[in-house]
Amino acid sequence: MIDYKNFQTVSDLQEQIEREERTSRTVGRVLMGGAAMVALTGFLMFQCTEAVIKTAENQERYYSQQAVQLSAEQEQYRSFFVRHGSPQPEAMAMAVTATRRPALMAAIAVAESNGDPAAVGDGGESLGAFQVQEKHWMKAFGPVPVSPVQQALQAEKILDELVASHARGNLRRGLAHYNGGVKPPRISFDRADRVMKLAKEVR
Repeated sequence: MIDYKNFQTVSDLQEQIEREERTSRTVGRVLMGGAAMVALTGFLMFQCTEAVIKTAENQERYYSQQAVQLSAEQEQYRSFFVRHGSPQPEAMAMAVTATRRPALMAAIAVAESNGDPAAVGDGGESLGAFQVQEKHWMKAFGPVPVSPVQQALQAEKILDELVASHARGNLRRGLAHYNGGVKPPRISFDRADRVMKLAKEVR
């Protein structure tokens, strides 16, 4: 049976499920006839579904436990996330205040996902509150974490790298790059302007 507690990211769980399916199909072909194979496959699907459900429940418990006593600064950010519709304002307030530039990271989270740590966008490629794409950043920074705090720290490292890649550390170009890639379209510069405007709300 799959132990969901061992998985920190959804991609880790998916990889284990695929390995379980391949192993079970091989054993089924060697040891069993067609009818028994169908039964085994059905049982495996049940186990996988149960694991996914339990992982989601575990994440929900994690987020619910984030409702702790907030500092004055964190309360300011909680209000900011509430205004912008975040489903986890307390967790996101603690996340961005763990970074070096909380106002900017809070603004990026709102612009990218309305501050939703469980957000999935772009056909499943963009993950978390900061909509990080693992296909671009897995090698440098690893998978997108479940923890909102770790999501914020990871996104800040990515932003630092992108800003540094532009002449004189141009923040606007770095933000546009974050949203739209190496050659960001005009809409990504509009997003960068929105992020910088949002950041002023909580300064």
